[in-house]
Amino acid sequence: MTNSKKGGLPKKVDSFLSGGGEMGDIIREMDWRKTPLGDPKNWPLSLRTMVSVMLDNPFGMYIAWGKEYTQIYNDGFRPILGSAKHPKALGISSAVTFKEIWNIIGPMFEKVMKGHSFRETDFKVPLNRNGFTEECYFDFSCSPIRNEDGKTGGILVTIIETTGKNKAEDELKDLKERKLALEALKESEERFRTLADNISQLAWMTDETGWIFWYNKRWFEYTGTTIEEMEGWGWKKVHHPDYLEAVEKKFRKMIEKGEVWEDTFPLRASDGSYRWFLSRAIPIKNENGQVICWFGTNTDITEIIRVEQELKESETRFRMFADSMPQIVWAANANGKLTYINKAFYSYSGLSASDNINQEWIEIIHPEDREESIQEWNECIKSGREFNLEHRFRIRDGHYRWQLSRAVPLKDANGNIESWVGTSTDIQQIKELDLQKDHFISIASHELKTPITSIKGYIQILLSTYNESKDEFLKKSLAAVDKQIIKLTNLISDLLDLSKLKLGNLHLVKESFNMNELIEEVVEEIRLINKDYQIEVTFKTNANIFADRERVAQVIINFLTNAIKYSPRNKLIQVKSFLKENHMTVLVKDQGIGINKKSQEKIFERFYRVEGKNEETYPGFGIGLFISSEIIRRHNGEIGVKSLPGKGSQFHFSLPID
Repeated sequence: MTNSKKGGLPKKVDSFLSGGGEMGDIIREMDWRKTPLGDPKNWPLSLRTMVSVMLDNPFGMYIAWGKEYTQIYNDGFRPILGSAKHPKALGISSAVTFKEIWNIIGPMFEKVMKGHSFRETDFKVPLNRNGFTEECYFDFSCSPIRNEDGKTGGILVTIIETTGKNKAEDELKDLKERKLALEALKESEERFRTLADNISQLAWMTDETGWIFWYNKRWFEYTGTTIEEMEGWGWKKVHHPDYLEAVEKKFRKMIEKGEVWEDTFPLRASDGSYRWFLSRAIPIKNENGQVICWFGTNTDITEIIRVEQELKESETRFRMFADSMPQIVWAANANGKLTYINKAFYSYSGLSASDNINQEWIEIIHPEDREESIQEWNECIKSGREFNLEHRFRIRDGHYRWQLSRAVPLKDANGNIESWVGTSTDIQQIKELDLQKDHFISIASHELKTPITSIKGYIQILLSTYNESKDEFLKKSLAAVDKQIIKLTNLISDLLDLSKLKLGNLHLVKESFNMNELIEEVVEEIRLINKDYQIEVTFKTNANIFADRERVAQVIINFLTNAIKYSPRNKLIQVKSFLKENHMTVLVKDQGIGINKKSQEKIFERFYRVEGKNEETYPGFGIGLFISSEIIRRHNGEIGVKSLPGKGSQFHFSLPID
């Protein structure tokens, strides 16, 4: 049950939103449906995973998701926002929360969204977080959060505030600028130690030779050592032996050159475990530029490294999964440019992996299918509909085999396409079986047509002979047989047309004729057979078209018979024609059971029938509309449907005028 006052998430939430301290409670209470992220149940898997990692992490972490950079953060990040930005920062754009520094961090975020990660140390920004602008320093890393397709969905920021440390360094610089020597620094040692002991990093100082003479309180708490053990070069005792030699070599080089030092390595904790640290030291110089001491810090980055490693492992698992599939698996960006293709492609085609996969993809398609493939792909990219096409690929021995290529668009919370994921499956055997089936249908249909015609002739003779008979049962039986023969004849005709389409033998006999006159003829014929239905005809414009008259009539008949079949209760059928942009359009509208949106996208496919309890009572093979669509397509026309379940359907086609 949802909190009615705050409009937040249900109390019983998915496990990925559990825990998280105070921020966990705030996140669960928030109504995310009012944000660009939408209902958490619909969040991408990568986002849910990172939110779960973030909430239970004591380290400061922050997620900026999508093109709006919508924000989610944990308890560790909350102090960075201060009283002026928390809690209203949750669920809004980073550009709004950090508007005073967006010119700085905005370009950084854009680079990360393109797949680049980076890390900054002691990064200074003027931040207004407590009602006034202050200079703040941070050590942070930005990493892309990739969706399942490898496309960046958002940004993970892991951050440590180093303002205290930098202020300490600034304090030291002030002392230097006031021409204080090392003695003056020692005089202020108590003040410095108080400050240094309260920062989160491990801190230390050396003399000009690198001899460490001071550590802060945090160092001893972490390592469990004493100043006597650590003085001088005693720090080597807490370093991992596998890394010590390299660390020492780099440290001595820093002392010799007097340069800023930075390194990453594991340090042993008091319990014997190791954690990774980012260590950084700066030289403190006198007025003559001579180094008089060094000030260093060690920042725990274990969680940052772990998160980055998990992201890399996740991407690796996806590639391993895709490369293990026998199908060709591929991905493309929003503009349709391929960004990934699995090993099956190279094994199938015989090509070697290279940076030119977009050109190679086109070249292995059969020359006869290439133009259609490119055109269909570009139309899908533009419209956002799913890509579904049968075409031939050249295999490694030079022969071509049929493939079914399908791709679906992956969209963000606002419905914008971010990328495409597709597969190509070898269907050569299916195509060969399909061709055999089409030949069988063609032969069987021809063989059946002659005896059916003879039977129909005999039935017509019997109907004429016994027209005056008083045997009502006989007359009804003959009429029923005649009706079934008509259905059988229509079915055989459809099967013949279907086989002609598949074998490329459906020829058009074009002539110039008046469309409205043809509509009147067809409607009159349908009225005679279906006297219970009221068919209204409205003509707005009269025009001739150049087309196959019989085939166009076949389409109109199909529309009308479907309208009657699927409108058992509402007997009104409306037929309209009008002229628009040099095209004659014909509409057939009923008030029947209607068609759902999903089925409307497939209604003109071969053998497709709408599924549902209502549709089960209406027989059919799903080939009439397919044949109609092929007839209109071969006339360079357009065909379509608009429908609402329970409200009826409107089928239409348009043909160019003569």
